[in-house]
Amino acid sequence: MKEIMLSIQPKLVEKILNYEKTIEIRKTKPKCELPCKVYIYETKKENGKGKVVAEFTLNKVEQYGYYYSPLMFIDNHFKVVDNEITNIKFDYKNTCLTKEELRAYAMKYEVYAWHIDNLKIYDKSKELNNFYKELSYKEFMKPNCNTVLNSNGNFYSPLKNAPQSWCYVEEV
Repeated sequence: MKEIMLSIQPKLVEKILNYEKTIEIRKTKPKCELPCKVYIYETKKENGKGKVVAEFTLNKVEQYGYYYSPLMFIDNHFKVVDNEITNIKFDYKNTCLTKEELRAYAMKYEVYAWHIDNLKIYDKSKELNNFYKELSYKEFMKPNCNTVLNSNGNFYSPLKNAPQSWCYVEEV
């Protein structure tokens, strides 16, 4: 099962941990088979922990697109299914975002709804360096590259910085 590290702002992490937020909106989706494990990294912004505080299972990702305008995306509830536009009921409240925030986010992009299932909140937060990111050849060739060879023969390095949005990882 693939594993993903997802960076989220503290105010939204709090809503996830309180089970108010069950859908995370992103501009991209994982290119792996579902289900996969997703680790929640609470960013340091606004007095966040800067640590991994929970994990969940990602069983479903839905693609939403504005196509003609963000207003169509929000107000008329359109969804993309097999490259076809479908009218649906989208409950934006499960995202803990306002219509205006969703409009702003969907202004230029199709967006993806990551459904949060089987949330597991850690008693003790985990450090980023407990997780390893697969290295590209270019990264691997850098001097003083701290690498580990995993069981699949891929080279990994401990995470030093949180991803801007998300990345594939392995927990050590």
